[in-house]
Amino acid sequence: MDIQNRLIARSAELIDQNSIRFDFDVFLQRLLLFETYILDSIRLKEIPYLIDCFGYEGLIKLLDANIFKIQATANSIGQIGQTFLRHNQGREILPLGSFSFSSIKSADDKKYVSDCLKITDEIPKISTKQKIKLKHSIIDNLTRLPNDFGNKSIEQMKSEILRKEIVKKHLSRALMKIYGFENISKQLDVTVHQLSEDDFLVESNIESKFGLNKENTHKVIETSLLSIGTLNQKIEEMKFHNALSGFMGNEIPLFEDKLAFLERDLSPQKTECQMQRILEIKDFPKIDTIGSIDVEKLLEIRQSNECKLFRMWLKQTDSLNDDEISDEINNYREKMASLVNSTSGKTIRWGIGVGMDLLPFGGSVYGALDTFLIDKLLPQKGHIVFINDLYPSIFKT
Repeated sequence: MDIQNRLIARSAELIDQNSIRFDFDVFLQRLLLFETYILDSIRLKEIPYLIDCFGYEGLIKLLDANIFKIQATANSIGQIGQTFLRHNQGREILPLGSFSFSSIKSADDKKYVSDCLKITDEIPKISTKQKIKLKHSIIDNLTRLPNDFGNKSIEQMKSEILRKEIVKKHLSRALMKIYGFENISKQLDVTVHQLSEDDFLVESNIESKFGLNKENTHKVIETSLLSIGTLNQKIEEMKFHNALSGFMGNEIPLFEDKLAFLERDLSPQKTECQMQRILEIKDFPKIDTIGSIDVEKLLEIRQSNECKLFRMWLKQTDSLNDDEISDEINNYREKMASLVNSTSGKTIRWGIGVGMDLLPFGGSVYGALDTFLIDKLLPQKGHIVFINDLYPSIFKT
């Protein structure tokens, strides 16, 4: 399957240790815009929100449809130079300014998933029997990463840490994000020394140039180096799942030097932003203000030619301004085409045909001219039908 038809990404952000902010609109749009959506889950905390949005039966149907998968893992890359983990390895704690990197994984994947699934026990709207079935459906849709997942990412990371320009790019972004420093790449001076296979010493002019203390300098360098590892891990995820990563939208500039073949058009965020732009032009309200989702209708529309044509058209909307898009999706001719091809429109057309049949020679006139006018001069455009008729029909009001 084409990588551009599959996406792995989060639909929520972590607010604190126990709560998330879930984006219903983003989740629904990804179901429609991609053949397969793999939810990069935050310890399955999205499940109660999905129950609220789709209902219990709706979520089960969605999981059974094999279009929506879940990645719930504890794989990450960690900096352990100043942690107890290094002490437990029988190695000396590193001073500030030195870093040691390791792949961090759950010691017991089954226990990790089991602990995550406890979130379903807290859902008040469903019975114990339903909670058991929901857990089984979630487990059936979990992705399974190989045991050695992450090893390639950390090896690649270690080699890139020694490349000064890569470190400066990530460090510039970290300083801008944390402290608001802009356009400082040329002012940065960074030197990286490899002390051992896993350990690195980083010397920089951050303290003298930007006035940060030793602790804050260590932290911002750590953040930038870990971002190199995270980027590589996302690419490893993409390769394993044969899917685009939602991470690419925010970090696309960092890919440009690293991967020559990667272009901005591959970013799934671009497609999602265009979708959001269309919805704003159509003045669609937020999902949580217009009722629940009709999952059967959603699954039916996902397979329609109109939905596929809409995805293709969406990739071409960069060159159109808002007025041009509004005119295309709202103009009278397309509305007429939508009307006469709708159920009510076909009823009206049938009525006209019957009426003409009662007139002398009426039937032959309807058969030759009316069909031509409706089916040829007013052909439907799939993307217009999708946004005007099919997408709104998903919602139960």
